Amino acid sequence: MSSACSSYCPILAETVHYNKACCYGLQNNVELAIENLQRAINLDVKYQDMAKTDQDFEQIRGDERFQSLLS
Repeated sequence: MSSACSSYCPILAETVHYNKACCYGLQNNVELAIENLQRAINLDVKYQDMAKTDQDFEQIRGDERFQSLLS
């Protein structure tokens, strides 16, 4: 992210990845939801706990890969 954008766009990369994961979760796109959630967690582990109760992941919650990511 450029320094000019940083001063006007305080959105953190991990937040972007988490929000993308939520969108993909709502679309039942397991692959992209997990990929983006993994990126968010790698940047900030708090997203692991958030995903455990986030209703946006309800459709993919039973997937083994999703469960593994949260354990």
